[in-house]
Amino acid sequence: MIRRALLVFGVAAALCFGITGCDGTPGHGFGEGIAESIGLADPKPMPPILVDALCDSSDGASCTAATLRELIDNILPVIAERPGSILRIWSLGDDLPSTTIIATSVNTRRTALSGRVERSAQTRFVAEETAFLMKAVMSIFSATRPRQSPIAEGIGRIALAHAAPGVLHLYVVLSDGLQFSHALGDDFECGTLPAASAWSSRLAAEQVFAAGALRNSAIAFTHVTPVPIARKGCPKASLARFGQVRNLWTTALTAAGARKVVFETGALDINDYVERNHAIGGGAL
Repeated sequence: MIRRALLVFGVAAALCFGITGCDGTPGHGFGEGIAESIGLADPKPMPPILVDALCDSSDGASCTAATLRELIDNILPVIAERPGSILRIWSLGDDLPSTTIIATSVNTRRTALSGRVERSAQTRFVAEETAFLMKAVMSIFSATRPRQSPIAEGIGRIALAHAAPGVLHLYVVLSDGLQFSHALGDDFECGTLPAASAWSSRLAAEQVFAAGALRNSAIAFTHVTPVPIARKGCPKASLARFGQVRNLWTTALTAAGARKVVFETGALDINDYVERNHAIGGGAL
């Protein structure tokens, strides 16, 4: 009896100091975890994220049904474990009006108290949303391929869409990064590349990116590798030119407020951007 009373007192003390601090202030640490594990408090939800994936399906670009499926398989488990998180898939068109959202996945669930029930719910969410998204994105590849790659305008278009303040915003650009836009006079495929500072200033002057539009965001170009350009008269693909293109994007996107600009030669690793399986404050940029 005395042992039981001491056990009850110990748990109560842990909850007191871990949850409310015994003075009415919010608690931290192991007491809060004990309360969650024995069902006396709801599990602390992981912070939501917003992921916008931009698919460049023009000739030679890296967005295909396979790379989109790879991205969805990578991102959806993170969306599933974070209530309020959103994945939007965009198709890059020949111009600003033709760059549109193809499909959206939103996690509207409430985290279950039971770990087993929560894992089951996440698995079901991923399976259902994968089937929905893959069916929707097939329309990208059944349509006529764009003849241009106005990537900057596409990123600017996404930036104009609603985004919750304070939420980690990750842009994933499935493209070779070769901006080709008649509207802006850009031809990273075959033309002379501009100076990075001059191009960044021109994008700002043309209001491609609204002031601070990319603030606190991360932008990842995936499956980016130097490839030969089929157009006649284009310079040979080289690491030097590839490096210039990377510098152009890094300069312009950073000037627009992006905190992180990354070029991946393969698939995105979401673990480079968010921490997994425990709460974090505003993401892991």
